[in-house]
Amino acid sequence: FMAEMLRGVEPGVARGRDTTMLTEMMNAAAARIERGELARAPEAELELRSTIGTTFRELALYDEAAKMLAPAVPLARSLNSGDSEATADAVGSLAQLLNDRGELEAAEPLYREALAMDQRLFPGADARVATDLNNLAQVLSDKGDLAAAEPLARQALEMRRRLYPGDHEDLAESLNNLAHLHHGRGDVVGAVTLFREALAMSRRLYPGDHPRVAGGLNNLSVVLKNSGDLAGAEPLARETLEMRRRLFPGDHPYVATGLNNLALVIQERGDLVAPEALYRESLAMRRRLYPEGHVSIATDLNNLAGLLLERNEPASAEPLYAEAVELYERTQGAGFWRTGIARQGLGRSFTALGRFAAAEPELVAAEKILSTAQGVPAGRHARSVEALVALYEAWEKADPGRDHAGEAARWRQKVAGVPAQR
Repeated sequence: FMAEMLRGVEPGVARGRDTTMLTEMMNAAAARIERGELARAPEAELELRSTIGTTFRELALYDEAAKMLAPAVPLARSLNSGDSEATADAVGSLAQLLNDRGELEAAEPLYREALAMDQRLFPGADARVATDLNNLAQVLSDKGDLAAAEPLARQALEMRRRLYPGDHEDLAESLNNLAHLHHGRGDVVGAVTLFREALAMSRRLYPGDHPRVAGGLNNLSVVLKNSGDLAGAEPLARETLEMRRRLFPGDHPYVATGLNNLALVIQERGDLVAPEALYRESLAMRRRLYPEGHVSIATDLNNLAGLLLERNEPASAEPLYAEAVELYERTQGAGFWRTGIARQGLGRSFTALGRFAAAEPELVAAEKILSTAQGVPAGRHARSVEALVALYEAWEKADPGRDHAGEAARWRQKVAGVPAQR
């Protein structure tokens, strides 16, 4: 009974309202579990851990969620020998939490385990299998492995089209995820088509404010911005942020993302003043949400630093880029493409400050990462080579006669050889 009651007031139901009471209810229920009150009813404990942990995750209370979801996996295994829905659910829920926390390497094997188990339990087209395929595709996409992610996303979409001939929230989710993959490999037209279909479906399913509608608005705004349609992107970005503020009062990752994306659109439209407050609000929010660090904090740092560098404030940009590099390396690895972009920004800041010897290793490392990493957006590798040309030209001007001009010429020759998709 308690699990049913708690599921009835989860964040998806409470959207737009104060979640203080919901959080208090979850804390009270979690305390009962922690005190061992359900030790003699392990099946009930498992169900409650899932409900409470998932609710905490949706509230972005990740530490509290981990206390519920991590022990649920061994509990489920102890109650069910071999394959079982309960074990697959527990494994998948923990994977989702790790994914949300940016722990992609830890999330991937759990997603794979949940998928394999559900495929054995439910051969053929099944809603659970489709969800598992979709989740695994998402984490692979987040890691930059688009080639591995796309066939899984397509399989999930095809399965869901067979399962749901009309509008369905899972179908809209698959359309969104496949659109992200089209966007990632440079197919803007295909991405826009899929994002529009997903948004229209979500609006039919959820009239008014809803997290999935806000997500669809956000996705379409981002792809329009990246395609150069800034006039089309800005109103969607504003609507996204306004809706998310209503849906998620206070600190929430979705609000921070909305702040960031609106700032990016405004910046690209030529306003270098208004975005700063949005970037700083997002950064402060994420620091509160993730006190131990998170990849999204690095992205906020990188975006704010980019604005400051564009405003010719390299002294202010440099420490932000340095922190972004450290955080990307810690959370995603030294070879992650965003690490390369942050290193490029740090190197460009050093160049603008006249600290050429400090700039050189950063820009060389950035070019190496962006020439080989998976998931690099179009044009990023070429820009890293251009940054090296600019470094050596500036260095030659400041300290002539040391073959910096020769280095600039050598890198300039490489610009033409960079593939267009990089």
